[in-house]
Amino acid sequence: ALASALALSAPLVAAQDKAVEGDLKKLQGKWTFTLADGTSGTFEFDKDKAITDIGGQTYTSKVAVDEKAEPNRTIDFEITAGPAEAVGQTAQGIYKITDEGPSICISAPG
Repeated sequence: ALASALALSAPLVAAQDKAVEGDLKKLQGKWTFTLADGTSGTFEFDKDKAITDIGGQTYTSKVAVDEKAEPNRTIDFEITAGPAEAVGQTAQGIYKITDEGPSICISAPG
């Protein structure tokens, strides 16, 4: 299942589509993460879609970011494919992007 406190690290890949702007553009590409329990996985962002692989499960989501949200920027993963119990649910989170790359903390879908 998707869990909180995801730390991502990978080279930043620039988006090829000019329609993708702002922070969503900065997220484009494939990122690896490790959970607090040592489980690792990947996010792969392509425009406003993301494929998340974690713990042997694959989730496809529509992604929305709010870079003006306070006190933290928000990110939502609306799950469109994956384990049946997760499809149709949204995993909500917060994020920041630094020179070292993005950090994302998300909730379990629901």
